[in-house]
Parts: sequence; C-alpha cells; structure tokens
Amino acid sequence: SPTIASVLHTMYGYNVRDCGANPEYALVPISTALIHWADMIIFADQEHYDDVKEYVAADKPYAILELPDRFPYRSPELIEIIEEKLINILGLPE
Repeated sequence: SPTIASVLHTMYGYNVRDCGANPEYALVPISTALIHWADMIIFADQEHYDDVKEYVAADKPYAILELPDRFPYRSPELIEIIEEKLINILGLPE
C-alpha cells in the first residue's frame, strides 16, 4: 500500500519500498530482489499476502494489517488505522 509506505517513511523514518502483488496494476511489481532487500514485508490484507506468498521466504518476517480496501490514498482515517496497527505490530511509539 502506498499509504503504508508513506506512513512508515514520513512518520517513522523507515527506508521503504512500495510494490504490488498484481503486476497488471502495480507501479512496481513485487520481485525476489525486493523480498531479499526487505528486513520485513507488510501486506495491506490477507489477499495480497496470498497472491505472493510463494515469493516470501519462510524465515522472512511479515505482517498482514487487514486494512479495508475502501480508502483513498493518504486518507486521514486510513492513516489513523495504519498507525494503530503498526504500533501494535512493530512496537512503534505512539
């Protein structure tokens, strides 16, 4: 999710790459190079994980945020939901 990447980068200073599971729609499709580069992979929902789980190494940490797909990019409500989930999953400061 571009919004997840934006929150992680702008609010918490993470070095992130945003990529998509569906090559037909993704500006940057997921690749083995991106998987190897990442310390952790964060998926917006279970469907996105299911689409690419064969790429994800068994020992690569990942999280699934279970975000509803009804928000526009950088929606304040979406950002609030993402922050709450990231705080719980990654132990980020509130």
